[in-house]
Amino acid sequence: MTTHVTAPSPALPVGPPPPFDPELAPVLDVLTSIRPPDAYRPDTIVEMRRPVPGVPTPTDDVLSRDGAYLVRERTVPGPDGDPDVALLVCPPDTRARRCRPSTSTTAAG
Repeated sequence: MTTHVTAPSPALPVGPPPPFDPELAPVLDVLTSIRPPDAYRPDTIVEMRRPVPGVPTPTDDVLSRDGAYLVRERTVPGPDGDPDVALLVCPPDTRARRCRPSTSTTAAG
């Protein structure tokens, strides 16, 4: 099988990024009150991973939402030569009495 990748054309304009979901506006307000929007860059990853003063790190008990979710930590291999990637996986506990939604997010860095 042959794969051909075409380089993007520099002549094509790049549009603006998609807007944030309006329901996330309160979260964005909190994040930008803690750190300026331009603080989220690849060169600040180490700093961004440090705990924020005054903001407690959630415990597994808090993350489990009173047992509604299981809290698991997993590590998956990173790209060739890069470190492994740590994941926090919180699926609904199927043993819980009622069904609950689950959310999956990813973050660069």
